[in-house]
Amino acid sequence: ASQLSDAFADETVESIALGADITLESTLVFPAGRNATLDLRGWELTVKEPASNYAINNHGTLKIKDSYATGEVNARGIYNGYVAEGDKITTAKLIIESGTFNAMGTNGGAAVYNYGQAEIKGGKFQSNGGYGLNSQAGAVMTVTSADICGGIYNCGTLTVSKSKVYQHLSGKHCIYNWQGSVTIVSGEFDSES
Repeated sequence: ASQLSDAFADETVESIALGADITLESTLVFPAGRNATLDLRGWELTVKEPASNYAINNHGTLKIKDSYATGEVNARGIYNGYVAEGDKITTAKLIIESGTFNAMGTNGGAAVYNYGQAEIKGGKFQSNGGYGLNSQAGAVMTVTSADICGGIYNCGTLTVSKSKVYQHLSGKHCIYNWQGSVTIVSGEFDSES
């Protein structure tokens, strides 16, 4: 965990690869101005008390992929562009190409909680009690070739194509659009509610 934290802070590091399962004590912040790729390499990245804590808060440009088939992130989710007070970082860019992202919270959260620019190009996103993906006002999210269990909550600009969106929670929608803009190009959508 300490090596991963150091790699996030080191401006000279452009490629980061996990070499073991890692449990984080708290949220790792990827700083503004940084540009790097994180490869899960089949390992699990889990935050302590994953139902309550986010694993990563991206303020820069961060790409996440899994070069193996078993890599997972287990947390309340991953933030993109979140700050506790003041304006959110709308220039924060999160790119996800592969991996499994499990949102462990039972009363909210999302595998990806977006305030900036999020490009979901693949991967599996699962939610216990919130939405699989959540994009807030002013944010932009494109979802392509992804598998989302828990649906998508959108207040920003959302485009979905070639994806499977499944809502397993009663009373919630595959895509819940609240004063945002949604473009559906293609995909499969199924809801139990």
